[in-house]
Formats: sequence, C-alpha cells, structure tokens
Amino acid sequence: MDIDTLTEIPLNGVNQWIYIRSKHKEKPILLFLHGGPGFPGIGIAEVYQSELEHTFTVVQWDQRGAGKSYSPAILKETMNIQQFISDLHELVKYLNQTINKQKIFLAGHSWGAMLGMLAVKQYPELFQYFISIGQSVNVKLTTEARFPFLLEEAKKHNDAEGLQKIEASKGNGFVEYDYVVKYGGAFYGKPDVNLLAEIFFTKNTLYTESEKQSIQNGMEFSGILWNDIFSVNLMEQVTKIEVPVLFISGKYDMLSPVCIVTKYYEALTAPSKKIVYFEKSAHFPFLEETDYFCKVLNEI
Repeated sequence: MDIDTLTEIPLNGVNQWIYIRSKHKEKPILLFLHGGPGFPGIGIAEVYQSELEHTFTVVQWDQRGAGKSYSPAILKETMNIQQFISDLHELVKYLNQTINKQKIFLAGHSWGAMLGMLAVKQYPELFQYFISIGQSVNVKLTTEARFPFLLEEAKKHNDAEGLQKIEASKGNGFVEYDYVVKYGGAFYGKPDVNLLAEIFFTKNTLYTESEKQSIQNGMEFSGILWNDIFSVNLMEQVTKIEVPVLFISGKYDMLSPVCIVTKYYEALTAPSKKIVYFEKSAHFPFLEETDYFCKVLNEI
C-alpha cells in the first residue's frame, strides 16, 4: 500500500512538518535530517528519493525553524542542539506509534549528520542504522582543512579580491562558504548554488508560494544554532556509538572536507562501519549522483 502524506505535527510545543512516502507501508522507516542549519529537506525530497521508496518508508522532516516549519513565533532560546535532539526523539516516538515499531534507519546530511551522530549516541536503542552524509565534525578542523584549497583556487582563478578576503578571513567559515561554493567545493563542476534555487523554486511542488519565499527567513533564523555548533567537536564528544554506521563522502566536498570525514571515520568505534566515496560529487551526493546514492542505501 502506498503512503504519501504531508503532515504538520506538534513536537515539544512547536508545530513541525513531515513528508512520508513509501510504496509499501511495512517497509522500515528511513528518516532524513537535513543540513544547514535551516536548509529544509521536504523541498528537495521529490528530486532524489523515489528509488528509496521501494525499500523504505522515507520520512523528510523540516526541522524547527526551517522551511515549512519556520515561524517567527518560535522562541530563540529553543534553537539549541539539545532541543533538536529532543524534537528528534519525539518524532521517532510519533513514527513508531503511527507507522510501525521497527527501529529507525536514520540519515543525516552535513549539520543533520552532526545532529544525527549526537542523537544516535544519546538514544542508540531507537536506531537500527545511521547513514552519515557529508559529516560535519568540527568547525575549526573544517576551516583549517579547506583553507589551502581556497588559497589555491583563488590563485588559479586569478581572483585577487577573493584571495584578499580569504587571507583576511582567518578561518571565518561564513566568509569562506561563499568561496567554497564559487570554486566548486559545494557542487562538483557547478560553481554556484543555482541548482538548489531551481529545485526550491521550480521543481518543488510541496511548498506554497509564501513558504518558498520564507525559505531564506528560515535559514537566517536557524543560524542561531551556530552558537552551539561552534562548540561541537565529534572527535572528542562522540568517539563510540552502539549503532552500525555508513559514511558517504563526496570526493570534492570542501564544506565537509573528505579528509576530515575520513579521519573521523577511522577514529570512530561502532558495531560495524563502512565509508563510500562518491567520485563525482562534492557536498550533495544525493543530488549529484542520485542513482548511485539510492543504490548504496538500498543495499544496506
């Protein structure tokens, strides 16, 4: 029996949206945690997940303050990592009650992978498997790893203004982000983010026009989370988990550099672990190599 529902549910006092699709209701749940923070997952679901719906009951969640779940009424003090872990915990309980009692397959991208790793550490009994995509490990390690790339690319492109700004950034991730995108470290071979704009504003049929226009508001509001994210170092805080894990890393990813992801993968203790490198991807392998991405997940 097919499932295709777009639902608003209360999670810890804030109404949040989930999108559930599957070809077979009895299939295990695969819950995606989107990146950002504030980069909504429901708005891009239609582009990449159809092949997963034969194997899983796929759940996309626009987290507190993001996408369809954005509201200016959300209290800023609730925008912290522990609150998001609590929201995730409530969501898993809801899914268990309304769909099935099986343990959840959890997938997280970028910031969502950081959230996922912390949640799996705290609540291992809820999860059957964790899929880490473009794992965010530690802001300081990330900025240090991509700095040489940015300098080299600025010189290669004769970008004197960019080189000056990068050198003056002193590891400021917000300054560096624009240049990572400009030099192809977000989308392999696509030095811009027009692909995301196209998805959100042209291919996305799940948001109203006003919701599409408020995506940026949600991303800016969700930026409050950076106060917490800067303090996270998974190398120290999550060295062991009790759940099998698959790491997916794009070879050209400079938002979550592959060298940092690999270092963390090698250091992490888990019941079983595996890492798959996507040879034609940067930070968004599920959009850049969709067929291969679905194949890898369906084989778990």
